[in-house]
Amino acid sequence: MIKRERTHAIHKHAIHNIISAGRRFLSKAGKNTVHFIVVQDRVTLRKIEGINELRSSKAEKVVLAILILGDHSDNEHWIEDASAASAGMRIAAQDFGLPHYCTYLRDRTDANGNDMESLLQHLLLFPLHMKPVALMALTEPTGHSTVLDKLKKIHYGRW
Repeated sequence: MIKRERTHAIHKHAIHNIISAGRRFLSKAGKNTVHFIVVQDRVTLRKIEGINELRSSKAEKVVLAILILGDHSDNEHWIEDASAASAGMRIAAQDFGLPHYCTYLRDRTDANGNDMESLLQHLLLFPLHMKPVALMALTEPTGHSTVLDKLKKIHYGRW
């Protein structure tokens, strides 16, 4: 018998809106310096979990991760910009009823003392001028409501 891993996909509409919420925060310098890497591949998620102290009961339920990066070569406010983007994304995820948590990565090391920035750069291959600021992990929805159920509760003009 083959055991299948149970996965709960997060609707693409929700992913798009979560990232769009992060992009809506204006840069302090008027530049677009925040970038995102969406990770859905189960093998890559497991590797990220090993790097990023996600070895808790939550780790087994992570179905998607979004790495929020700032371009430090183009803007001295890249940390603030990426942090504001992650805050907007957390609000959007909450609006969709998606359980999530966010880990801020600046100046952090893994359990072995390795720099998380270098480990993530090696795994996800982003350019060296991009600096990871936060990792947002979306977990399996625990309730019965879905993203579409949340959207059905929005009425325009009349019921």
